[in-house]
Amino acid sequence: MYIFSDIEFLLLLDNFQILDRASDSFYVTEMALESSCYNHVERSRLKRLVDEGKVKSFSLEGDFFKFSCKQSIRFPGLQIMDFAAIYYAKTINGFLVERNDLIKECAEINEVNALSANEILTNIVKEKKYMDFIKAL
Repeated sequence: MYIFSDIEFLLLLDNFQILDRASDSFYVTEMALESSCYNHVERSRLKRLVDEGKVKSFSLEGDFFKFSCKQSIRFPGLQIMDFAAIYYAKTINGFLVERNDLIKECAEINEVNALSANEILTNIVKEKKYMDFIKAL
């Protein structure tokens, strides 16, 4: 199970139809579906992926708010969607997919498996031609 806070990376994987061929589960927070952090086209594509069942969405309440308040003091540059992805990955023992080092640091402090860019490519993107292209970005 892969939890994405890196929506741009998730959409890139969709561009290469990698999500179509994957046998893994991919998750994104419901907050991302409505977030003003992404433009209308990105939100529409993300909603389409959820509607088609390629990506599952999740919502959080309860202990998540305590977690995000506590972590926002230590990591003031992160957004609530980042904390949501970290918290959900922790609760389901999934893998966080994120290229941002600060987000990965927060995840690792909270004992969440955060994949590096190379691990992401090796685990999810198995075709070398796509791996090389994505690494170049």
